[in-house]
Amino acid sequence: MNNLKTFFLISILTISILAVEISADVLLLNDGSEYKGKLLKITENTVFFNTSGDSVIEASIDLIKKIDLQKQRLWSDKKMASEITDPVFEKYYNFKIDSSKFKDPGCYYIYWNTEYKHISGSRWKITQTMLKKILKKRSESEGIVNYYYFDEYDTPSILFAFSIDPAGNLHHLDDNAMRSESLISIPQYENIRRYRFSLPETKEGAYIFYRTETIREYNDSKMPFYVQQAFREAEPVIHKSITIDVPDSMPIIYYLTDASAVRSEPVENNKRRIFNFVTENIEGYISEENMPPAVKIFPTLYAGLEKNWNTAAKNFSREFYEKFYGSEISKKDEYKKLQPLFDRIGVSEKATQLEKAHKIYDFILKNIDYADVQPDYYGFTFNNFDLLLKTMTGNQFDKTLILIGLLKIAGIDADFVLCKSSARDQLINNIPVIRQFDGCLCRIKIDDLEYFLAPYNMTMPFGSIPSGYQNTTGAIIEENKMNQNMERPQFKFIKIPAADSVYKNGYKKLIIMNVNSDDSIDAAEINEFYGNASVQARTITLQSEEEQKKYFEQSVAGIENNAELKDYSFSENLSDTLLFTIKQSYKIKDYVLSASDVIKAFRIPGMSAGGFKFSDTDRRFDIKWYGYEFSIIHAQINFPENYEVYFLPAAEKIEIPEAAIAYNRSFFKIDNNIVFETQFSRKSDFLDKKNYDSLRSFYENIAKKSEDWIVIIKKEIK
Repeated sequence: MNNLKTFFLISILTISILAVEISADVLLLNDGSEYKGKLLKITENTVFFNTSGDSVIEASIDLIKKIDLQKQRLWSDKKMASEITDPVFEKYYNFKIDSSKFKDPGCYYIYWNTEYKHISGSRWKITQTMLKKILKKRSESEGIVNYYYFDEYDTPSILFAFSIDPAGNLHHLDDNAMRSESLISIPQYENIRRYRFSLPETKEGAYIFYRTETIREYNDSKMPFYVQQAFREAEPVIHKSITIDVPDSMPIIYYLTDASAVRSEPVENNKRRIFNFVTENIEGYISEENMPPAVKIFPTLYAGLEKNWNTAAKNFSREFYEKFYGSEISKKDEYKKLQPLFDRIGVSEKATQLEKAHKIYDFILKNIDYADVQPDYYGFTFNNFDLLLKTMTGNQFDKTLILIGLLKIAGIDADFVLCKSSARDQLINNIPVIRQFDGCLCRIKIDDLEYFLAPYNMTMPFGSIPSGYQNTTGAIIEENKMNQNMERPQFKFIKIPAADSVYKNGYKKLIIMNVNSDDSIDAAEINEFYGNASVQARTITLQSEEEQKKYFEQSVAGIENNAELKDYSFSENLSDTLLFTIKQSYKIKDYVLSASDVIKAFRIPGMSAGGFKFSDTDRRFDIKWYGYEFSIIHAQINFPENYEVYFLPAAEKIEIPEAAIAYNRSFFKIDNNIVFETQFSRKSDFLDKKNYDSLRSFYENIAKKSEDWIVIIKKEIK
């Protein structure tokens, strides 16, 4: 192929130059063809590329997707640390560190800077520089580096990467130790990627020094400029900084959650404004069980362009409505392409609106696969209906788009609700950037009742709100305030409610236990799960029969090692109820301790209690509680008629008033039955670290009480 002349309308800017050491330049065409060789020259409209032998490809620029050019990395010809003239390296290599400030570090992050520099238009250069020193063997894995980038928006480069051994010898990155890989396996969402490379000789005493450079095309609609960075790491940080470098005409707005811990250093230089956010000599943190998210407990920077929420609403609304209705030019009702899918659902015309909504929601849960791809990984945008119908796969945004389209065909208006999980802290109102959000819901109103729908979780009942979105701020684009021309778009901010049921996240258990004359017991359990606990419990319906049986065998073995599973069952995964029930029955031989068949002692099976994995040291961070908000256990124990109760454990009440946690238990007897009941409740998701000792004592007491014995004795003996 000596002359390749096909013309398409693609900008020359699509040519990317990657700073990776390869054996030859690589020419990649839009049709997927790939050629290795050498770039000869680029004229106004044509690229001349020499392949193996004397063959020369003459290709229109419009035909080319990208050209990867062979390029040696900076310092690649240097062999000793003394030859490196980089200012950062000269200042921080062999930097004197007061080790007494830090407790048992595995490594030091000596210098860590990420610079966001505006180039022109929507183009930015993001440069990250890292210098670290390995102190102990446990940190030798620091030599494995992950460099993340977006395939659609980024041109990534590794400017240099090497390690320095204790003798000062440089060990450069070998391309054979580097690979590019996608983090998403679903083609329609394959955007975020990473270079993963391993530096040689990263042993105790070695330094690691590398710099990456990413040219990013920020998109105001799908991927606007936004920075969110926590200033704390698991190992000590000597210097960590974020730099934002913009023209003096470009307004930047930022927010620091702890301005006392992060130094802000604005500088004006040559008609540019440079914002430096710096932390120094920060102790590493030791991870603790049930830690709150980093942005809630560590100093965090949020930054974006100083625009307003109306601009954000306009940009995002365009993305949504162009996919929903079509572009302003075509003015098609794109959502009507869902009509064949709607016909498959079989919605009765005589059904009420609520019945129609239930049917559509249930169909989407069970027939459209969910792709767990966050919008920040793919973009705040949507796939078109043609692709979604072809693949029958969607992430949160796309499954919600389909739901809204099907509801509209059914005559039900619905709103798209942007959500921000409580794990990402509260919405920063003065940073009007859509990337603060990380998910979505669909809102409908029927008969003056409001329902929030999450059609992306196969076990999420109709109207059940994911726990992370409850009591958070959402942003709505209301259908009746928008049109295809995107006139006066705006967000309406709302408070997403919590579950309105008293049983919003927990379970109730009923145990029926029979004490047999041969000292065995037969027991049956009925477990009722509510709210988020119900969502989790329903995952059993997605397993195979073999997996389900194994689950129940392990469940009863967890009660007692020699427990024999007799039977099990569970509810259907119905989206029209918040309740989910699991039943199991089992037999345990030789469970009862017997003295000459006169006195018998036993415990209630499955009642051994525990809590967090507690340590003996003081708690450093507050506690984020991810477990149940309530549990109620009711047990009825039946024993032979010729026995009577000799000893019952006392009633107990254990509380942590300042943390709104309570536990109660009671025993009482009726004829040849013993009735036992416990109730646990909590009303807060976060517990102050000062309550850690109280919480540990709380669970220790519950655990001890759960080991109490019940004793019965033959009537004639007493």
